[in-house]
Amino acid sequence: MTSNGLIDNSVEVGIPMAIWLESSESVNAREKIIRNKGYLHEKGGIGHSLLFNLDVRPPDLHDFKLADCMREEEIIETDKLLRSEKKVMWEGGDGYGKTTFIGELTQYLHKENPELQISSMSHMDFRTSSSIKRQIERLEHALQSNEPTNLLYIIDSADYLWEKPDNSPDNIDLAQLRIEFMNKLLNSDVQTLMTSHSIEPKNKEVDMYLKRRFELMFGSTVDRKNLSPLYPTDKVSKILQRVGFPKELAEYLSWYESSKTCKHSVLVNYFFKQPSLAKENSGQQFSLERTISYISSFLKDPHNSINDLITVFIDFFHGRNMTAFKDLVNIGF
Repeated sequence: MTSNGLIDNSVEVGIPMAIWLESSESVNAREKIIRNKGYLHEKGGIGHSLLFNLDVRPPDLHDFKLADCMREEEIIETDKLLRSEKKVMWEGGDGYGKTTFIGELTQYLHKENPELQISSMSHMDFRTSSSIKRQIERLEHALQSNEPTNLLYIIDSADYLWEKPDNSPDNIDLAQLRIEFMNKLLNSDVQTLMTSHSIEPKNKEVDMYLKRRFELMFGSTVDRKNLSPLYPTDKVSKILQRVGFPKELAEYLSWYESSKTCKHSVLVNYFFKQPSLAKENSGQQFSLERTISYISSFLKDPHNSINDLITVFIDFFHGRNMTAFKDLVNIGF
């Protein structure tokens, strides 16, 4: 404050090192990761779906908490739609965490209804006539043996329904079989949840006739939703604090750098990556153990403050290392 009582805006307002004390929780979290290379079979907790590389395992049903899921709002919305007999499709780009979301949702649905029978399908089930015939038989058997409303079909990456079939004699009827299967499923009372890429993957050759056919089929039957590319800032802040980021740094990154930090692909490919899984010359500098070790040693220096640490991360995001960072963000999953 100046002599005339006004605040001097030329002086940067910060947190003096002398009065800043980091919580013991974040210090202990860093030490645990550095010492054990992870969390040694720890279960549950905020962001458990993203921390598998740290050996964090999904919670048991009696330990499951919806608030610990990264897609809490989407889970609630999907549950309401399914209960109202809607067929649901969540669409999003590569690296949005669609499969991770399905994993969280499945746990929640099992928790709410232990009697619910869930049948999961991937894009591989649509690639041969023999595999799709098996799926048709399974569906027909399920419809005859069970109450349809107590069944849930999950199709991860339903956009592979319109992948161009190969020309092998064994797959000559593959396109028609895909249509037959989806007709049976969509015209039944079976609860149906699908994910789909909002942009066609580069490794998929599209059959435009099939795509138009399925788009028409989904039109009046499927409630299509867009999955956000970003996780909620408050959840990202909490999960960063869980792995040992100081609260002030976690809140800064999640709120002021949310367009980068809160992306699924960034979190799993950078912040929660272990050195053995990190890519040379790109992700290595952002492996969790390396990042946590840097934070720990940085804050042990009495000349460094938390504001100095935040500045280091700002420089990384906006400095020379940004090229490597963008590369992994764009690669996605």
